[in-house]
Amino acid sequence: MKKCPYCAEQIQEAALKCGFCGEWLEKRIDSAESTSDDRHSLPSESTAERTWKSDEAHSPTSEKEPLAESQSEKDGDNTPPEFVYSPLTRKPKWGWGWFLLLSLIAAGFQRVSYYSTPAILIMALIPFILLAFYFWYRRRLIDKNQYATKIWHLSFRAGFVTYLMALAFVFLAAFLDTLQERKDNQIFLSQFQSKVSQFKEEERQMGKNFILSPERQEDINNNVSLLEAYLKLIDKRKRIYDELTIYVEKYGARKKDKEIINDAKNLKSDSATLYQVSEEAINSLLVYYKTGDEKCYSKYEKLMATVEDSGKKYNLLLENLMKKVK
Repeated sequence: MKKCPYCAEQIQEAALKCGFCGEWLEKRIDSAESTSDDRHSLPSESTAERTWKSDEAHSPTSEKEPLAESQSEKDGDNTPPEFVYSPLTRKPKWGWGWFLLLSLIAAGFQRVSYYSTPAILIMALIPFILLAFYFWYRRRLIDKNQYATKIWHLSFRAGFVTYLMALAFVFLAAFLDTLQERKDNQIFLSQFQSKVSQFKEEERQMGKNFILSPERQEDINNNVSLLEAYLKLIDKRKRIYDELTIYVEKYGARKKDKEIINDAKNLKSDSATLYQVSEEAINSLLVYYKTGDEKCYSKYEKLMATVEDSGKKYNLLLENLMKKVK
């Protein structure tokens, strides 16, 4: 074994070309031997003999050059002579291109949030896929462009193509996420409207059975039972509308839409006030039927007027918010 004079790697004694750096050893050795022979030639040699040896050394049919050629063919190395000193014949090192690629991808991921399973899987696999593709494509460019003198040009090209792939993956994930999000929104809003319709039907049945001018104690007891059931219905409706508010807040946070977030907060505040006043009004009417106190009935009427005004504003805000979510 001996050391390569160019990269200091251990190579075979009879090696004509270094397998690590790609440099030809025989060509340099021939040149060195030729120079050594010229310097140490005997004085007794004639000018004709020195001229003959010089011509033989530089002749294209010299003995050493066919030997190098046959050895090259034996080893299966068909690298043309003009590629011998190309820097791309050496083993390429890791460049700065993939650091830039990862930084651009990471910056893009921070600005996008996903919640659907297909989109999350795509975004999780993107770094591994892109890194594998980058190094594969970079190696392929290097193999095809042996005449290139600056390897960073090829690295930049591979990084640019890989970055375009990253954008395509991001758009695909965003598209799938949007489809899933719209589907989930439609399902949630459909269920919400179904529950609201059910509550309205129950409320209509209670209103149908409610006696406005009770004359008997049985009529009063009937109204009291209906009002107590209506309080429970108010509590159920409040929980359903709170679920809607929470859903809309999460949706606005994912979209980073400040307007939707503010509307959801206003809806939550108005909902708490509206149902608090509604419960207070129904409780005042209950006290009136149980005690006959006219003041409680007057309080009930004032509170219901407030509930009607607040309810109109609340329903308008709710409709606008549901349109944004759709």
